[in-house]
Amino acid sequence: MLDNRRELGRASGTSDREPKEFAVAFNTLIPTIFVIALLVFAVQGTVRLQWYAVGVWVGWGAVLLFKLLRWRDLLRPQTAWLQGTVLNVEDRFGPRQCDLAAPGKVRCTSSVGMRGDPNFPVLILRDALTGDRLRYVLKAPDGFPLSSNDVRAIISALEQGPAGRAARWLRQNAL
Repeated sequence: MLDNRRELGRASGTSDREPKEFAVAFNTLIPTIFVIALLVFAVQGTVRLQWYAVGVWVGWGAVLLFKLLRWRDLLRPQTAWLQGTVLNVEDRFGPRQCDLAAPGKVRCTSSVGMRGDPNFPVLILRDALTGDRLRYVLKAPDGFPLSSNDVRAIISALEQGPAGRAARWLRQNAL
């Protein structure tokens, strides 16, 4: 039996959307300082029973949520491969897979980031058989966008099933 495994993002090379190291470091440091400062003000206001503490807690939660979403999309490393039409994604939470020709649900969106962060397409799938949710940020492990050949392979696998709308979105936004 032939192994038709295609590693995604192995030969991504350089791109015009190259990650900017200073922007990524700056965008990681500033929200962290802001979360810590808001936490200090929220605890101080709560201890003193000040009315503004409620608003500070809400602000702290919103900034923390944004920081976690950004980490999920840009800073969490993923490795992925296509085996026929089955997309396999492995990250620190373990391996997951979904057949792109017969997904239960498909959604496409963009990654969460700040000004200066690279913007990547995101493919969100729910497997029809197992119900497992898979989220794949279309970027190589080195932080560069996937090559156009890799994106075309994903689009081709999606077009073999009922996910034509997602394939069109990827064709417009990822190539």
